[in-house]
Parts: sequence; structure tokens; C-alpha cells
Amino acid sequence: MAQTKEERVARNKVWRQENPEKVRSCYTKSARARYRTQKGRASALWYMARTRAKKADVLFMITKEWIEERLIGGVCEATGLPLDIGLIKGPYAPSLDRIEPSAGYTPDNCRMTITAFNLGKNRWPDDVLAHWAKAFLQQHDSAH
Repeated sequence: MAQTKEERVARNKVWRQENPEKVRSCYTKSARARYRTQKGRASALWYMARTRAKKADVLFMITKEWIEERLIGGVCEATGLPLDIGLIKGPYAPSLDRIEPSAGYTPDNCRMTITAFNLGKNRWPDDVLAHWAKAFLQQHDSAH
């Protein structure tokens, strides 16, 4: 006998409550697979940036399409190094950087970078990162 939509919804709800590990496992696998696509990564980066913008009460004018265009380009806009969209986390994973950290998320103030660059830059302007990177390279070269 065919079930009504309400009966199927109720049965599925009970199953999900009784099998949280299976639900979590299915969700995690599909979320990871989606996150490794350009569209999925663009959505995730957009959502995380929007959340940070709301929390910091700054302007947010970036679209998912704007982010996806930069992911398709496949290159860090600050260093020229390739982005590794296959990484969920890692030094070459894509990261949305605000050029002027105190300003909002606008197309003029944002760029796609590798995570290592964005973490190194943190909340300072590019010239601070450039200064310590030069110092690191000089120190590194003299040690070898």
C-alpha cells in the first residue's frame, strides 16, 4: 500500500533520529565531495564570508558567481601560485582575502588567495607581509 507524503516524512524523521551516525556519515561524504567542486567551494566561501561580515557589521557585496570566476582562474591573485581546490584545508587551498582588512567584502576590496598567504597576512596590509617575507628569505638564504 502506498504511503502518503506525511507518512514518509514521519518515517524518515524517526529513522534519522535512530541512526544519527549514518546520517552524519552520508552528509559528511556528500558535503566533502561538493566542497571540492568550484560551485560548492564558491558557495562555502561565500557563506563563510557573509557570516563574518554580519558578525563584524561590515559591507558584504560579493556574489557566489564572483567567487566562482576567481576559482575558475585557478591562481592566487596575490602570489600567482596555483590554487588547489581539491584541498579542504591546506596552504594552497583557496581563501577569500580582504585587501584592506578593516573594509568590507566588496569586489574592489577582495581577491582569491591561497590560505597560507591569507593567514600570514592576517589583519595587516600587504606591505607588512612583504616586509617579513623578505626578512624571512634573507635569514633563510644566509642559513643555507
